[in-house]
Amino acid sequence: MFKAKKETTILCGLALLVASFMGCGDSASANDMGEAEQGETITSSAGEEPVVSSQNVFSSSSTENSIPGLSSNMQPSSSSVNQNEQKSSQSTQSSSSKKVESSSAKRPSDFNGLTREDFLNDEVEYLEFEDERDHQKYKYVKIGSLYWMSQSLNYSDSVNTKSLTEGRSFCYNDNPSNCDVAGRLYTWGAAIDSIKVVADSGGWRLCGLYAKKCALQDNSIIQGICPEGWRLPNVSDWSGLIFTIKNDKVDGNVVSVTERLRAKVGWDVYEFSLNGLDAYGFSAIPGGDRDNNYGGDGYDGLHDIVSFWSASPDRGDVSDAGGILSARTYGLRGNCNANSECTTIGRRRITNGHYVRCVKDSE
Repeated sequence: MFKAKKETTILCGLALLVASFMGCGDSASANDMGEAEQGETITSSAGEEPVVSSQNVFSSSSTENSIPGLSSNMQPSSSSVNQNEQKSSQSTQSSSSKKVESSSAKRPSDFNGLTREDFLNDEVEYLEFEDERDHQKYKYVKIGSLYWMSQSLNYSDSVNTKSLTEGRSFCYNDNPSNCDVAGRLYTWGAAIDSIKVVADSGGWRLCGLYAKKCALQDNSIIQGICPEGWRLPNVSDWSGLIFTIKNDKVDGNVVSVTERLRAKVGWDVYEFSLNGLDAYGFSAIPGGDRDNNYGGDGYDGLHDIVSFWSASPDRGDVSDAGGILSARTYGLRGNCNANSECTTIGRRRITNGHYVRCVKDSE
C-alpha cells in the first residue's frame, strides 16, 4: 500500500513537471506570434530558409485554437487552421470579384456597334486636348475664327460641379454606353453651370432656374460647363459657324450646311442613309435628345437629329412674370425636305436635354 502511494506521488510530480514545460512552450509560441505580427524574419530550427511574414501565421495564440479535453498532440495544428482561413478568404475574394465584374458590365450602346472614334473623319487632321477635371480627351478643329470641339462633352462630376446635381445630365435611354459614344445630354441650367453663374454675378444672374429671370444676353461670354480655357458658344457663335460654311464651297459645289457638319456614318433613318460629308471635322453624331416639353422625360430622335445648347436665353419665350422658359439651340436633322437646310437655330425648353460643344477663341 505504502509503495503504491509513493509511485502515485512520483507520477503526479512528473505530470506537474511536464505541464510546466508545456506552459513555457505556449509562452514561446506567443512571443513568436508577436514577432510575426511585426513582420520580422522567422527562422526554423531545422536550418530551413527564413520566411518573412507580414501577418500572424498562428491565427492568434495556441490556446485560442485548442479544444478543451484533448492532449496537445491531438489539438488541430495552426497550419491547418491557416489553410482553412486562406481558402475561405480566397473564396470570399473570388465572389467579391465576380460581383464587381457583374456590376461594372454595361449595356451596349444604341449606335449599332459604332464607337466614339468611328464618327471621326479619317481625312481630317484633328487637334486634341485633355479635360483636366476628369482626364477625358476630345478632338477639335478650327472653323472660321473659332476652335470647335469635334466631340460632345461627357463631363458628369456633380461633386465638384453642383449644377449637375438633381438629374440635370443624362445618357440617351439612360444607358451610360451612349454617353461614351455621343456625349451627355444636359439641361440648360447644367450647360451654363447656373450655380457658378449666380455666384460669379453676386446673385443677380438667376439663370437656369425654370421661369426665373435671367440677365444673360445673346452675346454673353460664359464658360458654362466647358473645360478651362473653353466656353459655351452663344447664338452669335452658332450664327458665325453657319455663315462661314454657307459661304464656302466643297469641291466647287454648294452643299447644305447640315450635310457638311454631319458625320460620315450613323445617320441611318428609316433604313435610309443620310450620312454627311463632315467636310470640316465637326463630326456631328445623331444622338437624339431628351424632350421635357410636355412634362414627360422621353428620349427621341436617335440616328436622325442632334441639338446643341447655346449660352443665350430666348427672350421670346418667357413666363407671365418675365422668367426664362427656353434657351437657344443649334439643331441638325437628317430626315427632312431635300430643299431645306435641315439646320436651325431654334429654341427649346430649358428643362430639355441637349448636347454641348465648347468653343475656344483662336489666338
